[in-house]
Amino acid sequence: MSHYQRLLKQHQEAKPSLLPSSIEMGAYQPLQQQQHHGQKHSSSTAAGGGCGYFLPRTVVTWLAAACLSLALLHLLCCSPPGGHEAVFAPLLQYFNGTYSYISSGVGGGGGGGGGGVESSSCDYSEGRWVVGVHAHPELNHTEIGFTSPYREAFRMALERLASDGRRRTVVLGTFAPPHFEGKPIFDPTACTKTEPYKEGEKELGSIETEMRTIVFEEAAAAAERDAGGGTTTMRIAVQDVTRLASMRPDGHPGPYMHRDPFARGVPERMQTDCLHSCLPGPVDTFNEILLQILERMR
Repeated sequence: MSHYQRLLKQHQEAKPSLLPSSIEMGAYQPLQQQQHHGQKHSSSTAAGGGCGYFLPRTVVTWLAAACLSLALLHLLCCSPPGGHEAVFAPLLQYFNGTYSYISSGVGGGGGGGGGGVESSSCDYSEGRWVVGVHAHPELNHTEIGFTSPYREAFRMALERLASDGRRRTVVLGTFAPPHFEGKPIFDPTACTKTEPYKEGEKELGSIETEMRTIVFEEAAAAAERDAGGGTTTMRIAVQDVTRLASMRPDGHPGPYMHRDPFARGVPERMQTDCLHSCLPGPVDTFNEILLQILERMR
């Protein structure tokens, strides 16, 4: 008998000893650690802890996170009236005290009926006081549009970031336009383009241009305020994606925000997402630009 045949025979004779006779096929039971080449068991094995964990620690961690998530979901959905408000009241008070403008009631298809930015409706509150609305005539408050709160949001965020004196890098992203193309948000035929626009085929609208300009103006104003203190604490850059995003109507999920949206034909009414650039392509380019900005600012 050759040396290889002897080793193979030893392995075949030793293999059944790894599986206790009481184990049935398919049942799980931690295997006892085996001694090899005269090595001694570890201290945990010597103390009687020869069996490993029934589940890996990573699995236990994910299970714990899932249980906490289910508990939070139960609190939000199944608690008595007023219960979740009491739990989250401190957090809401913090946000209300930190950010003056809070938008609610954002919708599409109102106003001009085009489903784009200009048709969204909001009310803006400062603390508990409503300071203005957009496309909400029934609320009987001053119409202030949405570019003013948009500017205020950037300004207050930058002021808060600069308030603690810590050195930090801040990158502001410009507005990425939607592509409803004049159709309402519940039109299943909105944003059905599958290719980018050609050069010169699509120009920026006045609203998109204004919102892009606001970001550059607030970035310059924040840099000037920061430099006025004698020491520069923030390095501010603008990630300008407005023009790039406007050329990519094929980057939105459209009706495919729903699974199999046309499995039963084309419905008359279906919400479509022609705002968020979720599909591969545009967002990958945005990430590459962000990395280049951060590399330059290192």
